[in-house]
Amino acid sequence: MNLGEQIIQDLILEAESQIKTIVAIYPGRFQPMGKHHAKVYDWLAGQFGKANTYIATSDKVALPKSPLNFREKVQVIRKHGIQNVVQERNVYAPENILKKYNPETTAVVFVYGKKDVGRLNYTKKDGTPGYFQDYEKSKGNLKGYETHGYVVIAPHIELKVPGFGEMSGTTLRAALATADQKTFKDIMGWYDPKIHNLLKTKFSQVIESFLAEGSNVTGLGKAVVDDGPRYYYGNQATYRKKTAEMAKRLGYEVINYIVKDSPIEIHNTMHPAGPPLTVSYFPTGVKGGEFAGTDYIKDFKGRPGYSKWVKYISKVAQQVGYKFLNFLGADASIDSSKK
Repeated sequence: MNLGEQIIQDLILEAESQIKTIVAIYPGRFQPMGKHHAKVYDWLAGQFGKANTYIATSDKVALPKSPLNFREKVQVIRKHGIQNVVQERNVYAPENILKKYNPETTAVVFVYGKKDVGRLNYTKKDGTPGYFQDYEKSKGNLKGYETHGYVVIAPHIELKVPGFGEMSGTTLRAALATADQKTFKDIMGWYDPKIHNLLKTKFSQVIESFLAEGSNVTGLGKAVVDDGPRYYYGNQATYRKKTAEMAKRLGYEVINYIVKDSPIEIHNTMHPAGPPLTVSYFPTGVKGGEFAGTDYIKDFKGRPGYSKWVKYISKVAQQVGYKFLNFLGADASIDSSKK
């Protein structure tokens, strides 16, 4: 073979190996898919074409943050007008989707949220390129999906769930657990009575289970008493860090803090020197006639104290997506605090 023939053959091989198709993947748990997810999918399909843009999700059920199985998730996703939904064991290695495409002529693009993309390493420890690469920086020289997967950052879609804050998986599950027909439609953008009942049942069961497990506070005896974040944490920074970690382990995220933003003064948390400040509207004990212990606001007694407490604690419950089913004899405080 002479030099001219070799060059022609190389050009033919190069032409045959060029990327002809880009498959776009939106991976996620979708527990459930909300309007913000649907808008990201529409944006992705607008970039790469609806025919080759897919939702990749698993059939994994893991309470409390993943109560829906694949079939149930598909019911919700289809109501958002999305048909390309494929079950994958690993949504970041979507074998079921990619096996239909030629690995030599097909590149794959994954959409990531801005906060998630920071966890990706584009370079291996030995300095060589990792599997995932930035799409914008690579789109002039894309490789097949067996060599690289490319990442695009999803636009930030800010939508509010009335009474719960910005739309996310956590706020959706909390809101849908108690949503009526109007609220459901406002949140999801459509209404289906069967799916409404499915989601309400699924998410309310998760919340009830969580409450049942979390409310079993026994065995404290004469040990410490939980008088709020000031007792156990001593300062605001520690409180926020620890509660965020606990929420993450439970599959939740902290949306907002009910406590004031002003820092909690650093103090001795051990009795009798602490804790300072109050967590109750009722008399909480005054040392020496001055504000001390857990008492730093006006004491309310009897019915006025109970009414203020019920109003406050109900608001707290609503903000975190719960509702009170039983106050467990709290009204006894009306008689016990009259004097």
